[in-house]
Amino acid sequence: MLLRRGIVLVMFAGFWTGCGSSSFLGRRVDNFTAYYNTFYNARNSYKAGYKAIERKDEPVDRDRYLPLFVRPSGNTANREFENAVVKSADILREHENSKWVDDALLLIGKSYFYQENIVGALQKFREVIDRQSDLEDEARFWYARTLIISRSFDDASLFLQESLAREGVHGKWKANFKLALGEMYVQRSEWASAAEILSTGLDEAKEKGLAGRAQFLLGQIYETMDEPESAIIAYQRVRRFNPHYELDFAARISAIRVEGTFGDAAKALKDLRKMERDDKNFDYRDELRYLRGRIYQAQFLADEAYNSYFNLLYEENRIRPLDGDLKGRTHYAMAELHRDFDRDYILAAAHFDTASISLVRLSTNIRASGFGEAQLTPDAITDAAEKKANFVRYASVYSGIAVMDSLLWLGTMSQEEFDAKILALRLERALIMEEQRKAREARLLAQQFRQSSDSRDLFLNRGLPEGKIITTKSDPTGMQSGFLFHRDQERVDDG
Repeated sequence: MLLRRGIVLVMFAGFWTGCGSSSFLGRRVDNFTAYYNTFYNARNSYKAGYKAIERKDEPVDRDRYLPLFVRPSGNTANREFENAVVKSADILREHENSKWVDDALLLIGKSYFYQENIVGALQKFREVIDRQSDLEDEARFWYARTLIISRSFDDASLFLQESLAREGVHGKWKANFKLALGEMYVQRSEWASAAEILSTGLDEAKEKGLAGRAQFLLGQIYETMDEPESAIIAYQRVRRFNPHYELDFAARISAIRVEGTFGDAAKALKDLRKMERDDKNFDYRDELRYLRGRIYQAQFLADEAYNSYFNLLYEENRIRPLDGDLKGRTHYAMAELHRDFDRDYILAAAHFDTASISLVRLSTNIRASGFGEAQLTPDAITDAAEKKANFVRYASVYSGIAVMDSLLWLGTMSQEEFDAKILALRLERALIMEEQRKAREARLLAQQFRQSSDSRDLFLNRGLPEGKIITTKSDPTGMQSGFLFHRDQERVDDG
């Protein structure tokens, strides 16, 4: 009996020792507990926060260089990222021997990144790098991105080049290093370097969504470098990566715009007609009509361009209002037509004035990027307010000169010619005033008619049972007819 109890105690002690945190079985238990009790929830919190700022299906802002990777949104108080930090920190405190420690450190760093906690993010990524785990490549990528958004471009460039020079870099992260380096060159306006490194990164990129964005950015870079043929090819190649609708639309319309401006306008208009006939693009029909006007304008077809813009601005029976930004760009284009083709600087000033109001979003932005703001492309309209100020001043001076010219012209006339001209001007003014008087009277009569209709409706809709209100043509209330309508001759005759 004693022997049996001893054996049981020995077995129990061995089992207890095997479950220690340093044993094989203990580590397995610790890993399991760390993942399902903590890290699983931390990762889900991070994914929720990331999804909230990803905005994958939003329209592509073609006035800005397309960011390749999701940038901080400016909402540093995002609760999901904070939850991810707290839950990941629990792993470091309670499960320091589990295999999820590196993952937790990396997740904290990424959450800090989107919270714009630059110092904290760099520290966590550096900790992962120093541990030389399987996550080192990913940590290096995020470390470089953090340097870039903090505008430490020189440090970021050296770090990315050092990371690329290492042996055994995983193919995915090698491509991402190059794409991040290319995006940084864009922010530094080093266009040739950006185009070269993005091209090589595209060849190695595994993720189609990222590759499609890089291909679009490459097209924007070629445009900036005044290489329209390369830009057209780059935009057209975006479709090879099966992008989501918004990126696909942006790439197609950009290729048509560049083709219509610098290449084969007939081909561009043909491709544009295909897009106009595609029901998928119904919500962007105004954008396509504006593009048609731009192509006409680039080909010096002023009348066709003017008609396109005019119909876009003043279309009757419009289903929904014209987008404010598109309205501003259309007025800006109309101002260019009046300035360049008609030499009508008064109308140009009026259109620049309207454009500056609608395009204030771009006019007040500087061509630089912060944490979440991409820099503007050369095609973006940023001088609407400046153009407005210049042309309004010119229009004012021009009007004053026109008045002086008119007075000088009148001064050269004989007395008879002068009297005849003054009489003609007075008659013309009298006709205008008469038309204005008739218009006012018509509006007044219409207003009185509406008011009288409204007053009659008041007595017909008091909520009383139907038939309880008895009216006459001359007395809609029945108040003037007296008791039992004895003053209403029509009612008396009927009785």
